Amino acid sequence: MSLDVFSLLVLLGAVQGLALSLYLFFSKPTNRLQQYSLAGMMLILSYNGFETVNWSAHINSNLFYWFTFVSIFGIGPCFYLYILSFSEPQPSKQLRWLFFPVGLNFMLRLALIAYLFYFVKVNANGVHPLVLDDWYSIIAEPLSVVYFIVFVWLSRRALLRYYESRAGILPEIFTTTYKWLRALWVCMLILGIIWPVTIIAPYTWKIPAATQYYLAEILLVFFIYYVAFAGFQRTKVIVVKEQKQASQALEQVSAVDIEKCKAAILRAMQHEKLYRSPELDLSTLSEAIQFPPKTVSAVINQAMQKGFNELINEYRVADMQSMLIDPQMQHLTIASMGYECGFNSQATFQRAFKQIVGCTPKQYIEKERLKAGKE
Repeated sequence: MSLDVFSLLVLLGAVQGLALSLYLFFSKPTNRLQQYSLAGMMLILSYNGFETVNWSAHINSNLFYWFTFVSIFGIGPCFYLYILSFSEPQPSKQLRWLFFPVGLNFMLRLALIAYLFYFVKVNANGVHPLVLDDWYSIIAEPLSVVYFIVFVWLSRRALLRYYESRAGILPEIFTTTYKWLRALWVCMLILGIIWPVTIIAPYTWKIPAATQYYLAEILLVFFIYYVAFAGFQRTKVIVVKEQKQASQALEQVSAVDIEKCKAAILRAMQHEKLYRSPELDLSTLSEAIQFPPKTVSAVINQAMQKGFNELINEYRVADMQSMLIDPQMQHLTIASMGYECGFNSQATFQRAFKQIVGCTPKQYIEKERLKAGKE
């Protein structure tokens, strides 16, 4: 074992990441998806740090050697879900399939270990397990980078959705949270640029083995400390402050006015169908029902236990469900129905519909037809 400065820095970062991930996993969650996705990301980065120390300090433990390029496939999905959790606290359960490559690679590594024991025990002929391991590394490493970059791009879209859904609601809190998420995304973008370089470098320049990883690993250490000390503490304060501010806004309103505001919101949705306007936002709704935006936001968040976007999308999707099975609406395409209900893009209404109903509009039509046939 040889613990140089590089190995020591990475080790300290890995320990910090592990401590933060364990704290997040075992502390009471205010937003389960948000907390657990960040915990998962930090745990993976921590494992990556220990894996790096394993070879940089010449420990050479098989525990890290045989499961390389497994957990790393989970960084992108964890980061994406963390960003997504700010606008969609309860996304579709089907998002768990985002971690399928992690499970697949884990099974492949177990199969390779089993083949190694078989190969050694019976002194078998054929392709040596270490050759298969080399092939696996050549394929898995670039695939892990591509998978990560895909989620950096998806996270950018999730960040934009958060901006669109929360702008105008508690503006001071929103601005601080958005700046943090944007800074976090920039860090991931930098990693997404440097990571491919670590793969290309050995084929482009003559450098000692494994030194191409040094810059990326050091940056990951600083990233872990940044998340631990700057990001997590700040966003934890933000979430608590946001909840407190919304609660205080509601406390300043009488019970009678709360019920009046709630009734006005429901009337605007159910009878006036304001949700059919793609331009509907908090200020527009507040103006229509003649209540201050802070009161409307507090009533939706606290009294109705929903986010603004969540409430609007529920009405839009319910309206679309009716249209999909209405014989008089069959001359319209599914996309046209989505626009008619207030969605401003096909991707938005497909995502919202699947999240709320649990299936796509086409699948919903088929289910309703089967129900009608049985009756």
